[in-house]
Amino acid sequence: MRVLVAASLSVASLLVGCTAGISGPQGGQRLGSDPRAGSPTAGSGSQTSGGGTSSSDPDGGDDWQPGHDGDPNAAPGFSPRLLTKRQYDNTLTLLLKETYGVLQGEATFAKDLATEAPGRSGFAAAPEISPVSIGGYMNASKAVAGAIAPSLSKLLKCDVEVGNDVACITTFATEFGELLYRRPLAQEDVHDHVTFYKEELSQLGNTKTAAALALVRLMLNSPYFLYEWEQGHLISTRKGNTVRLNAFQIASRLSFFLWASGPDQPLINLAKSGGLDTDEQVAAQATAMLKSPRAARGVDSFHAQWLDLFDLPNLNKNTDVFPNWSPALGQAMATEVQLFTRDLILSGDASVLSLLTSTRTFLNQPTADVYGQTGVSGVDFKPVNVDPSRRSGLLTMPGFLASASGPDAVKPFHLGDLLLEKLFCQKLVPADPALIASAPIPQVDRKVVGERAYLEALTGQGVCVGCHTILNPLAFGLGNFDSLGAWRDVDEDGVSVNSAATLNGVSFTKPVELGKILAENEQVQACIAKQWFRFATDSYETAADNHSLEHSWQAAKSTRLDVRKLMLGFTATPSFLYRTPAQDEPLQ
Repeated sequence: MRVLVAASLSVASLLVGCTAGISGPQGGQRLGSDPRAGSPTAGSGSQTSGGGTSSSDPDGGDDWQPGHDGDPNAAPGFSPRLLTKRQYDNTLTLLLKETYGVLQGEATFAKDLATEAPGRSGFAAAPEISPVSIGGYMNASKAVAGAIAPSLSKLLKCDVEVGNDVACITTFATEFGELLYRRPLAQEDVHDHVTFYKEELSQLGNTKTAAALALVRLMLNSPYFLYEWEQGHLISTRKGNTVRLNAFQIASRLSFFLWASGPDQPLINLAKSGGLDTDEQVAAQATAMLKSPRAARGVDSFHAQWLDLFDLPNLNKNTDVFPNWSPALGQAMATEVQLFTRDLILSGDASVLSLLTSTRTFLNQPTADVYGQTGVSGVDFKPVNVDPSRRSGLLTMPGFLASASGPDAVKPFHLGDLLLEKLFCQKLVPADPALIASAPIPQVDRKVVGERAYLEALTGQGVCVGCHTILNPLAFGLGNFDSLGAWRDVDEDGVSVNSAATLNGVSFTKPVELGKILAENEQVQACIAKQWFRFATDSYETAADNHSLEHSWQAAKSTRLDVRKLMLGFTATPSFLYRTPAQDEPLQ
């Protein structure tokens, strides 16, 4: 127990993704690969003369599309996963602020942790344990200890300097450990924690207070806190080749999905009492959890990761071009997205149609100024209806647009690539750089024809055509917005903006029409279902997940994909409640 290892744009940049091999959805042709086909087909993301590929599966295939059911008894395998920074801080907020009352404000200790990046699921994943990440966890635990030290007796529920300190620490390890590790501690676990405390006293000569704080740091560096752990700890039931997660593992899955944090004491108590033993009980609890204020954390976490809105306050914007830019404005943009998505998904109709077309949002004066919206003053956010001819839904919000743009200019192909990945679940694979460099320079003057016409001339030739048939409508369909997300009628070259295009055989003339087309596109709806599934399970879907995805899709699709029904549907599926054990895994 003494040591714990926790375990102006260049041609090259304009052509990024240009030869990445998507043949576009002409005449309604589906973008992507058909998992039921025996070989690649046109539009499947197969190899092209451009040298690149497009695939919705990192391993080269797409396992589920609407109407494609699977084995109802199948379940995926899982490995322990480190908590993300949001999960780490949200869990400590729940415990130290909301449960024990020893922390003022929200926890912000995860800033000391190693930088995370999108994992295979596309959502945030902590890096593998390394000396650097271990140092981050150690520093974070020291920061926690420093923050709670003035209220230590409140956390311990006793004063170790007075009375029976061993009894105090025993009770603390039992009760706090149960919440931190998300399961009851076995007697030997409690004994190990108390032994550590005693050794801090006898071997290191620490005071009782210092020894207790050292124990807190130890617990915060335990793999049982730092990992979502779904192996071991007693198997609940077996079903063919799969095993059902036990009640405490299900409690953790629910809380990390719906609350983006570990479970609270009532949820642990429910697991203890058998209240999560049946599918019906789990469904009832999931419904109740979505009604909790903590559900806002889960909704916030999903959208920040899905649309790459991680750090809006720290965006690099050119203040010579945008003198009104500031970290405070970036934070206000993030707040708008949060308030909009919370209201829609937790209180509204939760439909993908509303997500991408609603004209109701929440603004304060700084964000209203970006919108060009009058009648809004002060720093407090108010519900407003925006100009329906210019704005509708998440994709026309400054937070998304500013995040997807450069410091002083829009990045249309980056935006198109982002929409392709996030809304169509297709990812461009970079092509041979030599092909990009060999693309001829168009014989048009950008200052005369404008940004869009120049880029279309650049990408409308040779190996670029296949990819940009689908990429360009997405890239230019939101062309009426500048790098800060404000409306513009002319581009950086002073030429009138043209946002008209045709996507999947459907023509549109302005951004709000693009949003409606996307919202009603079944492939987009299916992709959003996949994105929520990946977030819920922290994994990329496989063939073993087909039934779970289809089951949830069928429950939600009748109302233009009701995201709330989708979320609740996932919690009742084999992919959420069961797993396939690893080969030779010892089962308890």
